[in-house]
Amino acid sequence: MQELKPGLWRWTARHPEWDDREVSSAYIETPECVCLIDPLVPGGEEDRFFVALDRDVERLGRTVAIVLTNPWHLPGGLRAYPGGMQPEDVVLHAPAQRALFTGDTLLGAELCPEDWLAEGRSHHVACLRRVLELDADLVVPSHGAPFPLEQLAAVLT
Repeated sequence: MQELKPGLWRWTARHPEWDDREVSSAYIETPECVCLIDPLVPGGEEDRFFVALDRDVERLGRTVAIVLTNPWHLPGGLRAYPGGMQPEDVVLHAPAQRALFTGDTLLGAELCPEDWLAEGRSHHVACLRRVLELDADLVVPSHGAPFPLEQLAAVLT
């Protein structure tokens, strides 16, 4: 661990899928939370890492947020697809559970308000139609109850 500034730390860990190359992760204390950016826990240091993290979270009284800098950093086989709301908005596909996580691009089983859209409703709908082709049967929005994929297909027609 290397302290770059107060409340900003950087460390490296070997990436198990990239020939054990060293990759960088970061810890940032913000007014809202403790952010871990692209976190990989150093091998053999798991207990020490989590004890220190728990200590800092308790000291600050804040929650932990995981921030990933790009879609291929997603763990667990999750895949990111454009969600159509904002350029950085994505829908996550969890193939093992056959589920889609739609973030704010849907409110329950309804499309988000048009004034939330950076590139208009037709772009939004086109992005969501693409995820209908994935092997999924459940949609889990950030706002509202989960629902069957068929219900999303009906909204997009």
